[in-house]
Amino acid sequence: MYALIVILLTIGQIFIAWPIQAESDKKDPVVYVQTATKTSLFDVHTFPARILPKIDAAVLSEGQGLIRKIYVSLGQEVQKNEVLAIVENTDPVYRYQPIKIKAPVRGVVSTLEVTEGGLVSKGGKILSIMDPYQVRVLIEVASGDLSTIKRGLKGTLEVNHQEAVVEVEVLGPAPFVDPATGTSTCELKILTPAVRLRPGLLSKVIFKTNQRNSVSIPEHAIVYKGKKTLIRLIDKDLSKYIDINLGQKRNGTVEVIDGLKVGDIYIERASDFIADGQKVQVKRKKESS
Repeated sequence: MYALIVILLTIGQIFIAWPIQAESDKKDPVVYVQTATKTSLFDVHTFPARILPKIDAAVLSEGQGLIRKIYVSLGQEVQKNEVLAIVENTDPVYRYQPIKIKAPVRGVVSTLEVTEGGLVSKGGKILSIMDPYQVRVLIEVASGDLSTIKRGLKGTLEVNHQEAVVEVEVLGPAPFVDPATGTSTCELKILTPAVRLRPGLLSKVIFKTNQRNSVSIPEHAIVYKGKKTLIRLIDKDLSKYIDINLGQKRNGTVEVIDGLKVGDIYIERASDFIADGQKVQVKRKKESS
């Protein structure tokens, strides 16, 4: 009987000591940290752009009559004052001299609105002439952005299927906002020399504004608790939750406006849940590789 009691007491001591030993063997969670530093940040404004010809002249008939002859074809290059077509008045009572329709500018025939033998009224459109080598760039700026997109602001023009990036400068917005669209048309000046842009190409303009140095952290380092936005700092191998205010998010990072100071060591990621005030094993991010 005595031996049986000793055995039972021994087994009981083992089961009592086991959770204590297991608890002592449990390691502190590993956290990977970074030091808060300032980086160069800026706001990005992107606008679809329209590339239009600087010269786009509509050629109109000076009188009513029959299109007797057309001397040009679509896409043909013409010189200023070159005869483009002949319009003949067919009034049965009066005889009029045929009207020679001349090119008002040098360029390329971009549209042809009539055919030989057709009738045209006075002021009717016969064709259009444009210069494809002289272009202008227009964007539509929302009324809320007009305080930022000002005259003299520089940006870049990116054209689809072209590697070259073209530098542009704001010449100025229109003095009124279109009530139908809520935007103001803004013209841009092309600064990159020897660049050739074709009218109608799909493009966009990018402006970088409000350039500043500020603290930026990865989005996955942020902890949300209810309405609170938090970051976990390291204080003598202990985690410490602090409130932060965020700014703009961009490419997986977010600007911290308030709460995190330069030099603070914050937890970027952890191997397990970390409670406020919990002891942790600190590793720099480069140690994780």
